[in-house]
Amino acid sequence: LSYQWYEGDSGVTSTPVAGATASTVTTPAINVVTSFWVRVSNPYRVAFSSSATITPIPVVGHTANLYVKSMVGNSVTLAWSVGQGQQPVTDYLIQGGLPGQTAVLGQFNTGGSATSLTVPLPTGSFWLQVRALSGATMGDPSAQTTLCVNVSCPALTPTSPLGLVNGTDLALAWRNPLENGVPTKITLQVSGSLSGAFDLPGTAEAFAVSGVPGGTYNMSFDMTQASTWNSAYINANGGTPGGAETAFANAEFDGLEPILTRAVFGAPGSN
Repeated sequence: LSYQWYEGDSGVTSTPVAGATASTVTTPAINVVTSFWVRVSNPYRVAFSSSATITPIPVVGHTANLYVKSMVGNSVTLAWSVGQGQQPVTDYLIQGGLPGQTAVLGQFNTGGSATSLTVPLPTGSFWLQVRALSGATMGDPSAQTTLCVNVSCPALTPTSPLGLVNGTDLALAWRNPLENGVPTKITLQVSGSLSGAFDLPGTAEAFAVSGVPGGTYNMSFDMTQASTWNSAYINANGGTPGGAETAFANAEFDGLEPILTRAVFGAPGSN
């Protein structure tokens, strides 16, 4: 027997499927309703199958990077990244449960396609995740984010570190994770050629200083939150004076096993 598959209604041979000459066929990706049929022949007869219609299931993208943008008392602003899929997002679904448990204990719709939401949350510790919706079709959940609302939890370490060293000028920027609440104080500890400490407000996410003497320095954060300290080393990654802005090297933070890094400054007036 010989086989040839076609796209379209049975008997219409204008759109053969390239290379589809077996009794089964694997279609390319199908994004719209599409029909297929097969022509079967031998030296004596030809037969046409009926057409099989395939209706693809709409794909909604995986939502990512759920984080706490701000937290004031029980009022929490959540933000996340748009799911990348074939269907437009019409709504988002926030789901939550207790730490260490997988069951979803509560959920609510955000009411639109905006990627941030301010909502009152109960006091306690729990996880949240977000799903994109396109009509009745639901996308995969984001990674879970654990929140501590008005309860004591270990302080988290900064994320998204960025640094610029230009001659004897230093600028740092970072994002404070607020899932465990807003830090009450941030202390930038400096050691190396000179030692010192800079106390910053808990809301600070940038630091700049000029006229740094030539030398090599280690810098770390101490974040005070609910009487809990957590240290994490960061890298100013200065490179050569006047170097371009760059992400800190080793942008993983671990308060138990700090990543020791350093910034190198040229001698004053060397530029």
